[in-house]
Amino acid sequence: MDTRFIESFLAVVETGSIAAASRRLNLTQAALAQRLKALERDIGVPLVSRVGQTVKPTSAGLSVIERSQELLSTVRQIRSIAMEDANIGELRLGAISAAMIGIIPTALGDFCKSLPNVTVHLTPGVSEALYQQVLDDALDAAIIIRPHHFAIPKTCSWQLLLEEEFIVLKSAAIAADDGIELLREHPLIRYDRRHWDGQIADRYMTELGIQPQERFEMDGIDAIAALVEKGLGVSLVPNSYPLRNIGSKIVKVPLGGGQPFREIIFISNRSSPNSRFLEIFFQCAKASVAASRCDSQGSMEIAYTKDGKQGS
Repeated sequence: MDTRFIESFLAVVETGSIAAASRRLNLTQAALAQRLKALERDIGVPLVSRVGQTVKPTSAGLSVIERSQELLSTVRQIRSIAMEDANIGELRLGAISAAMIGIIPTALGDFCKSLPNVTVHLTPGVSEALYQQVLDDALDAAIIIRPHHFAIPKTCSWQLLLEEEFIVLKSAAIAADDGIELLREHPLIRYDRRHWDGQIADRYMTELGIQPQERFEMDGIDAIAALVEKGLGVSLVPNSYPLRNIGSKIVKVPLGGGQPFREIIFISNRSSPNSRFLEIFFQCAKASVAASRCDSQGSMEIAYTKDGKQGS
């Protein structure tokens, strides 16, 4: 029995569709469907049922999910033990978009120089989805926003990479330079509340009793900045990598004491057989963050001064 077929079965069960599972595994839908049929032939019973675009496990499929997960975990551990001394293996990593742009390139470059025979599979996504994939052992680790509305289970370990304070983005054409006043008095381009960091921004405004004049709600800090530049409103967002090189038409206004912040963490599954490789990648990620901070000091000082006014 080919363990790739089992991996395909679990991906379909976790995502609920052939299309989503094929994207995760980088397969065509036809190839994934063939794998499922081959696995069902080997086992002798249907494992999934299809209703429209949705795929659900049958009773037989449900009965083998846990054992299938254990089997894949055991196979990965065997491979890791066999290849550890030769520094050969693979990592399955996920990262939010800001990390994909700001942390991953340098970290991955350093990691590949140190361990050229370790293959890295990268999965982009939002924190909620990546977190669940780490829990489900579909990823070894991910760079995500730390959740504060629930505790991370002991099956996972996490380490802090960096903290990013929230700031108010405004058009340079707006004279006001008080962040809270800007949020109260100007139309708000709200950072998407479906995401954990969007919820941080929402809680902050709620705690201050701010009832914003909501104009848009959207994802993507760079996209929000583009609307701010057009004078369509102000926004409360983390001072993240996409904002490091904003143009002169946008001003970052700090909120001062008590401002919210988000924590970007490296979370991993304790059952991953690649703990040594994960620790090396984490150190590369930390070095990437440190280098990025040094490179960005000048541009951050130009973007705003301590009192919130645009620097020269």
